[in-house]
Amino acid sequence: MAENSKKRCYTGSDYFREGELVFINYVKEQTSPHLHSHRFIEIAFVSSGEGFHIVGGQRYSVSRGDLIVINYEREHEFRSIPGKEPLWVYNCVFQPEFIDYSLINCSDFSDIAHHFLFRSLFPEELANQSDIRVTGKDSDNIEALYKKMLNEYSNMPKGYIEMLRAYTIELIVTIFRLYDNNGVLADKTSKTRREIIEKTMDYLKSNYQKDISLEHLSEISFLSPNYLCRIFKEATNKTFTEYIQSIRIGKACELLSTTDLTVLNIAYEVGYRDIKYFGKIFKKHVGCTPSMYRKKYKK
Repeated sequence: MAENSKKRCYTGSDYFREGELVFINYVKEQTSPHLHSHRFIEIAFVSSGEGFHIVGGQRYSVSRGDLIVINYEREHEFRSIPGKEPLWVYNCVFQPEFIDYSLINCSDFSDIAHHFLFRSLFPEELANQSDIRVTGKDSDNIEALYKKMLNEYSNMPKGYIEMLRAYTIELIVTIFRLYDNNGVLADKTSKTRREIIEKTMDYLKSNYQKDISLEHLSEISFLSPNYLCRIFKEATNKTFTEYIQSIRIGKACELLSTTDLTVLNIAYEVGYRDIKYFGKIFKKHVGCTPSMYRKKYKK
C-alpha cells in the first residue's frame, strides 16, 4: 500500500483524514522496491494479479484470495511482477481504538483478537500469523465487503464512520471464521501455545543472567504482554518473575555448593546486581541466607 519510499515508517497522519482513525483504498502495486512499515494495523486483500509479498524478511507469492494482516512496525511490501498482470490490492488500515476506545494502547492484531468482542472466537496464538489464503466463494464475499467499505469511505454518506466500524468488525470476524472453518483451529492453537511456552522457557533458561523484560519476551513470541503472561502462568503455575527467580536461585545454590566464588560474585553470575536483594530473594526461596546454605551444603 506504500508509495515511493524505502523503509519508511508511516503513521496515521500519512493516511487518515482529520479526526478519523481508518483508511480504505484500492491500489495497483508497483514493481519497484518500496519496503516500509507503519504504526497502524493493515488488513490487505489481493483481488487480482500476480506478485509477491515480503514480510519479516521472507518472500512468498500472492494472488487473488490472499488476505494478509500486517501489524505495527512490521517491514513489508507487496510488489507486482514485471510482464505479469499487476497486483490489485484492497487495504483496510486502522488504529485499534477505531474498533473500541478501550483498545487505545493496543498495537497489534493479537490485542484486538483478545478483546472482549472476539476472545471467544479467536485464540491469540493464531492472531499473529500473517497470511490467510481464501478462495472461491470466500474471496467473492470478502471482495464485496471491501467494495462496500471503499464506497462508504469515498462517498462519506451520513453515518459512514459507524458503517466502516461495523464493516471492519465484520472483516475481523470473517477472518476468525476462516480459521474455524478449517476444522483444525483447536489443534493448531494447542500446538502453537505449547511451542510458544517451550520457546519462552528455553529462552529464559539460556538468558537468566540478563535483564529480561516482559516487553522483549512478548516481541520474540509475537504475543501481547498480558496474554503471554496469562498463558505462561497457566502452563507453569508461575509468573515470569517467579520462573526467572527459580532458575537464578537454583543456579546460585549449585555455585554455592560446588565453587569458592564469593556470594557477591555468585549474585552477579546469576543476574543480580543488588547483593541485598539477592539475599532477600534467596532466603525467600531457600529458607536461609546464601552463607548458611554454603556452610550446610558445600562439598
